[in-house]
Amino acid sequence: MSDASASVPAYRRLFWRSTEHLYFAVGTIGIGFASGEPLGLLIGAAAYALAHVYLPDSGWFRRRADARLQVVERAAAAARLAEFERQRATLLGNLSSERRRRHQALAAVCEEISSASAESGGGEGLSISLETRLRKLDELLWTFLR
Repeated sequence: MSDASASVPAYRRLFWRSTEHLYFAVGTIGIGFASGEPLGLLIGAAAYALAHVYLPDSGWFRRRADARLQVVERAAAAARLAEFERQRATLLGNLSSERRRRHQALAAVCEEISSASAESGGGEGLSISLETRLRKLDELLWTFLR
């Protein structure tokens, strides 16, 4: 399976689990059943089937599903960041005073490098290079802590 197809959510599966599915089931089959007429039930079942065919592919449902997935992804990213910060604080707390002073000096040098790189910024290629450099500086600090 390619990376592009792996990143696309399964909208039909999401539709089955969504509240929209419940609303359309009640709105179509439920009202058709409540009408007490066989024709009403048949029309309700047909509308329910059409909802399953067209709604998962509609832009309206995809926007709603994507928004829900983004909320979940943000929460997971926040949890990972909190775990990383906790682990970093633990490692920093375990350093001796001399090593903590050396870490602070290294952090100051990294901050100077990142601020100097940000001041000289400009252009698309340079911003990618700046992002890479900042990531490498963060990795340097993390390696020092370990």
